[in-house]
Amino acid sequence: MTRLFLTTTFALTFAACSTNSSHEITNTDTTTATITTEIKSGITNSILADTAKVKTWLIGVIEDYTNSQDLKHTFENLKKSLTDNYYNYKQDAINLEYDNGDTTVSEEAFKKKWQDKYNIKYVGNGGFIISTQDNGKIKVTKCNFIKNIGQNASLYKVLIEDLDFKTKFNRDIKLLKVNSKLFIDDVIEYD
Repeated sequence: MTRLFLTTTFALTFAACSTNSSHEITNTDTTTATITTEIKSGITNSILADTAKVKTWLIGVIEDYTNSQDLKHTFENLKKSLTDNYYNYKQDAINLEYDNGDTTVSEEAFKKKWQDKYNIKYVGNGGFIISTQDNGKIKVTKCNFIKNIGQNASLYKVLIEDLDFKTKFNRDIKLLKVNSKLFIDDVIEYD
């Protein structure tokens, strides 16, 4: 009987405490649920929200391009993964660096054309993704989401390593969602 009395007393005390603050909890829970639903419903339309899939895609693009033996085919695949703006920007930078005759733009023309769209300080040397043309086995060892840039873009910190030549390439890669597809829109090359 004492046990029943204590259990009943405890239950009534707990219910009384819950009743006093239940209005605040309900409002907080409702507000949180509403905000969470709004955020989730806005994100579900974006492929950028699934960072695991984005990382898998980005790592695949980088490793397929840098490790393939069929350079022409692989470059065509890479080109499909780049925005037209980024491809043209990087191509102009490569032409400027290697002075490819007719296609070369002057340094001043390059700056004028691209400085409002990209941070030309980090265009890098050499080719796309990594700066070396001859490389060993390439592996992406880090690929971390940094932040969203508006609703249609996100930024990832990527560490690419050449396992044979013991070289590391630090990159921030901006991804852009266009018509539910991902594209690389910038590769900020720190080295």
